[in-house]
Amino acid sequence: IISFTSPNTFFQTPNKEFVIFKRENIRRTYHQLLKDAERLACGLIHLGVEKGDRVGIWGPNTYEWVTAQFATALGGMVLVNINPSYQSEELRFALGKVDIKALITPPGFKKSNYYQSVKDVIPEVGLRPPGRSDVSSSCFPVFRHLIIFGDPENKPYPLVATY
Repeated sequence: IISFTSPNTFFQTPNKEFVIFKRENIRRTYHQLLKDAERLACGLIHLGVEKGDRVGIWGPNTYEWVTAQFATALGGMVLVNINPSYQSEELRFALGKVDIKALITPPGFKKSNYYQSVKDVIPEVGLRPPGRSDVSSSCFPVFRHLIIFGDPENKPYPLVATY
């Protein structure tokens, strides 16, 4: 797999299809993935996420998950995978254990409501106007940003950046 994901591959075969997600009807080439990953990496950096910071990804395998994987690598950040079946208490443990600075997640998956679980663990989420992703929590002093992706209703979430 290393030969398929080395940086040179993105430039040597930019128009070759890299990933397909049938359920979401998403097909992306190496070039498209690189551009999306660069855009997300720049967004994370703009939010103040720095090289070496931990970024959590909580959810099923989706195109956004793959994009986050490459974006954090481009930014020199550490991607922390959080089990998509975790509930609120397990999320609380994960956030505290590894000092995640930003969390990227869909609003929910199957029967799990990730957004509500985050609000249960970090009550400060939901107290700010929509579009504001910065949060300050005494329980999680490193945590700063919640980033929601893939909301089909595109509703504004308080204290959330959307991707």
